[in-house]
Amino acid sequence: MNISAGNSLKAFYYMNPKTGIPFLSITHIDALTPLPVPVNRKSYRILIINSGSCNCQIDKMETTIDNTSMAVVKPNIYLSVSPGTEASGYIISFCNQFLHLLTSMAPKLQRLPIHLKQAQNIRLTTEEQTHLTTLTEKLAHELHHEHDKADTPIIHALFQVFAFEISRLLAKQAPLKNARCSQLLMRFYSLLDEHFASFKQPFQYASMMYITPNQLNNIIKTTLGCTASTIIQERIVTEAKMLIAHNNLSMKEVAFKLGFEDMSHFSRFFKKVAGTSFSSFRKEIQLQN
Repeated sequence: MNISAGNSLKAFYYMNPKTGIPFLSITHIDALTPLPVPVNRKSYRILIINSGSCNCQIDKMETTIDNTSMAVVKPNIYLSVSPGTEASGYIISFCNQFLHLLTSMAPKLQRLPIHLKQAQNIRLTTEEQTHLTTLTEKLAHELHHEHDKADTPIIHALFQVFAFEISRLLAKQAPLKNARCSQLLMRFYSLLDEHFASFKQPFQYASMMYITPNQLNNIIKTTLGCTASTIIQERIVTEAKMLIAHNNLSMKEVAFKLGFEDMSHFSRFFKKVAGTSFSSFRKEIQLQN
């Protein structure tokens, strides 16, 4: 489902059908349109400028973004944007849940935030800026014209390409001192993809990585802003949702596939992490179909 935020603010949304909160949104920036302040603190935000410039406040830092750079801002970091007199561009916002939703199709998407601290100002060549703008405009076009589920794979595919491009740029410009951290995170995600049904505790992954649980947690908190337990739990629930949506399995069958011996434990786990019960989520999927 997509909605427009009105004539004064041109924005397109790909909505979470459960909560009505955007998985993904693209807001067009121009000099005449005031933007919300702050800009969506709960999502990753990427600011791309086609022409002119924008004055931005990112937490306590003030910076200017023009068509030679882009800003990438993590969740829970304050961002306000003041377009200049000739400014034109886009703010692309997306949440962690959307990344997890796409995990089964492209596990590397989970690695997108690896090179982020709080925020980064990334330098762009003319070719890179043009390429990102083209991808953004294609995404906005699909969001604007998406009327049924048949269009959803196109949105997913375009976002995957966009996310990989951002990840590549972040990796290229990441400081050398972050290389070890990035390697460990990629190792963690690789192990998680392989073992999430068997290993559900951070210490199990830390052991396979030859680091302590505290070291693993510190790396994840510093780069992703959450705990290792959160990443593991969200990965398990994402897989559970995929099994429900695409295989029509019972709770007992899903619990077994994910390594839960006690179905009541799995039921409580799912509700705690997903924010809804297993049966409610299943009904929601059935209504969508």
